[in-house]
Amino acid sequence: MSDEEETHEGVVLWYRQEKGQGAVKADSGRHFRFDRNEGVDDISKGLRVRVRVDPSVTPPEVVLIPLPHGRREFAAVPDTTPKPKPKPRAKAAPRTRKTSTKPAQSPGAGRRASRKIAAPKKRLPNGAFQVGTTVSHPAHGQGFIVLSTSKVARVRFMPSGEERQVRVADLSSLEGSK
Repeated sequence: MSDEEETHEGVVLWYRQEKGQGAVKADSGRHFRFDRNEGVDDISKGLRVRVRVDPSVTPPEVVLIPLPHGRREFAAVPDTTPKPKPKPRAKAAPRTRKTSTKPAQSPGAGRRASRKIAAPKKRLPNGAFQVGTTVSHPAHGQGFIVLSTSKVARVRFMPSGEERQVRVADLSSLEGSK
């Protein structure tokens, strides 16, 4: 043993038996990788050991040696495995700007004056309503079409927000049809 050798006590962080290599975290906070072992049997994570370091050699030689008097101690080792990265979220499709069904304002009324006005929604050739058409039902009141076929429509009635399935023949459109 030369005069420059240092010894540190610490805990085994990991050890690969097939390669004979491992890492030790010293009580001083330093980390050491070792590839030589002198007299330490059954090395496992958490085992307290001594490390002999010879800094006169480049790179410094690190040798694992047993604790004095053959003691075997274990310490808690913090989990050093990397946590899995969260999966990237799917990007939402860009939103399209909906056109307004309100009548155009007079010129000079700001930015809103330049908006296009959508044509009134109408019934389809098969007799079904277009989605979003405002309708009236004699028993349930006003609402708008969520889904429609030629015979049955799914309507969300306001102000309760309740959806009901009703016959198309019972509905009347509150929007002009062309």
